[in-house]
This record gives sequence, structure tokens and C-alpha cells, in this order.
Amino acid sequence: PLSTKREDTGKAKTFEDTVLGFQDWAFTAPTNPLSVFLDTRTLRAAEEPMTYQPELNDNKRFRAVRLMSKVAFERVAKLLVAAKYKAGSPIIFCAPTPVIGSKLFELGQLQMVDDTFNMATVLAGLVPRKPGRLDNDFESWSSNPRGKYELFNFIDTVVKPSTVVFLSGDVHYAFHATGELVSAVTGRKYAVEQFTSSALK
Repeated sequence: PLSTKREDTGKAKTFEDTVLGFQDWAFTAPTNPLSVFLDTRTLRAAEEPMTYQPELNDNKRFRAVRLMSKVAFERVAKLLVAAKYKAGSPIIFCAPTPVIGSKLFELGQLQMVDDTFNMATVLAGLVPRKPGRLDNDFESWSSNPRGKYELFNFIDTVVKPSTVVFLSGDVHYAFHATGELVSAVTGRKYAVEQFTSSALK
């Protein structure tokens, strides 16, 4: 039988405030090497015009988000201390979208945003998507080089690892990329591996 008890709106409000007020979406996992899960969704910085890449933004109408704000980086730094992470150790960062992206796909995404990519010329019978960052989810690390630089600078000056591995997904393709991060600030060099899983894998 259904309960005839009246709802306790005070408890409901407390529950709602607790859920909506929760901010600790970044966390670590006790793996070896340590895994750090980045919050690139709830603690973003403000969008800003892409003035640093005029060749990609002639009309200045595109804006790109910084995926992590100053507060987000401060929280990760506290997590590293709590996990007793030691500089000079390898580290794994789990970032929802690839940090080292696939240039081919990111160029296509940019062309979808600036309306130079016409899907109908590739696959007959499909109607091209309307241009616009929100319509096409223009939220890769590469879309805001300042934000990407901040992440690499944080890794270089705060984390100071021996090797960096990025595990990502959130895209519709899979790939592996290898790189080397060379710091002009500290002179350090870091081996970087990016593994991106598709939804299918």
C-alpha cells in the first residue's frame, strides 16, 4: 500500500542542498603509480575569446573554456599531499577528454564550429550540423591553449613527476599518443603517454 505520510520538505531540502553543494569530484586512487582523477566539468574557469590563435578565429566570435580553474588545481595539489605523492615518481592523470589530442579530429571539430566543414560532402544524404561551439561540444584541451599550458605548468612546477600518463575517453574514437614535455620554466623533460578509449572499448 502507498504511504499516506506527508513529505518532510525540510529533509528533502537538506538532501538537495547536500547533493548540489558537493564539489569534490576530483579524487585519487591508491594505485601504483598514483592515479589522479581530474574534475574538468564542475570547476572550470570562464570562457574567453581565442585571441591567441587569430588564424583560427578571424572574426573573434569563438570562445573556448578553460577546463580547470585555479580552485581545481589547488584541490588537486591538496589531493597529492593527502596521498603522500613524492616528486620524481610516475603519475597517472585520468582526464575525461584527451590532453594530447588527435590533430586530425580536432581540426575537423574546429571546422564544424566555424562552419567550414560540410558533412554532406563526406557522407551523401546527411544534413550538415549547424555551426556553434555548444552544438559541437568544442571542449577539448587544445581548444584553449592557455588552459592546456596551465595544466602542463602545474605538472612541471607542482607535481614534478618522472613520467606522465593520461587516460581519457569522452570522444568517439580511440588512439595512443606519445610525447615529451620540455619545460622552458624549469628545464625538466617528461615522457608523456596519452591513451584514449572509445565508447566501444
